[in-house]
Amino acid sequence: MGSGLLSTQFTVALTLSTLAGLSTGLGGLMAVGIRRMNDRMMAAALGFAAGIMITVALSDMLPHSGESFVAAFGAPLGALGLIGSILIGIGLTLIVDRMVPNHEDPARSGGGLHRIGLVTALAVCIHNFPEGIATFMSSYADLRLGLSMTLAVALHNIPEGMAVALPVYYATGSRSRAVGYALASGLSEPLGAILTYLLLRPYMNEIMLATLFGVIVGLMCTIAFDELIPTALSYKRPQAALAGVLTGVLVMGGGIFLMG
Repeated sequence: MGSGLLSTQFTVALTLSTLAGLSTGLGGLMAVGIRRMNDRMMAAALGFAAGIMITVALSDMLPHSGESFVAAFGAPLGALGLIGSILIGIGLTLIVDRMVPNHEDPARSGGGLHRIGLVTALAVCIHNFPEGIATFMSSYADLRLGLSMTLAVALHNIPEGMAVALPVYYATGSRSRAVGYALASGLSEPLGAILTYLLLRPYMNEIMLATLFGVIVGLMCTIAFDELIPTALSYKRPQAALAGVLTGVLVMGGGIFLMG
């Protein structure tokens, strides 16, 4: 690897990682571009966000984490490592859930939707951190591989930005705040890249990444099943909520398949 923070290799890799992360802002812009949503549309949108999170967690993150744990420790211990990391993610989400003020009726309360946006933004931040590491390291090692990784990450960061911006926008009415949250949630990717290069590179290995991905699985699934889906159903449009979930699963599943 090259030397110096300002080497061309470092600059290109950091630029690609930043572009991939900031695509969450594009998702936020798309979300606030919709002027008005009725109950049916809101239920479908929240269901769509849940479908995206579930699919990313179970069809992308879970296999990567499980394969790495099993390769390192074998089937029994690897399975325990995977389960343990997922439980950590669930626990962290529940702790954050208790720290953020709750409301009795999240669907009708602006504060409730704002809360969902905050928790989702935190989830996306944590989720994007290892992606920033992966994008940076692949770009640093091989530009062609890095470009492919950047495109893949950017494409699936767009709906994540929508998942952050939608509840914030309809809770506060502020387009700038919604887009700002979505944009900020993607900044953990270049942050992950910089920290990796400066601090973590000597210690980064498959087990650390597997643990991070396992934590993210627990975190994202908890948000989807404990926050997004119940709120979508509270709009009394269960068919729209289900259609949103299934559409999110199909869109993200198809994207993951096409991107390999």
